[in-house]
Amino acid sequence: MLEKITDYEYAQIESAINGILGIRNNISQYILDSLFQSAESFNKNWKGEAETLFVGKLELLYNAISDTNTAAYNMAMSMSEQASEIYKKQN
Repeated sequence: MLEKITDYEYAQIESAINGILGIRNNISQYILDSLFQSAESFNKNWKGEAETLFVGKLELLYNAISDTNTAAYNMAMSMSEQASEIYKKQN
């Protein structure tokens, strides 16, 4: 049987989830900015095979980070829904 969640504990859970989502957004923006600047640099300064290779690697990195951020978001939302359901049932 699940223990009850107090108002204080629920607020802590909500705060933690918002923190996860905030960190996710900050990381996403930082990475997007960095990747964009790197891609611009490669496009200006590198040509041919080197450009193709490194732009391709940047795309792979972006996709991996995007997948990780999506997983973090989904986890946070799932935690939020579970906490809400427990809280609603007891109140």
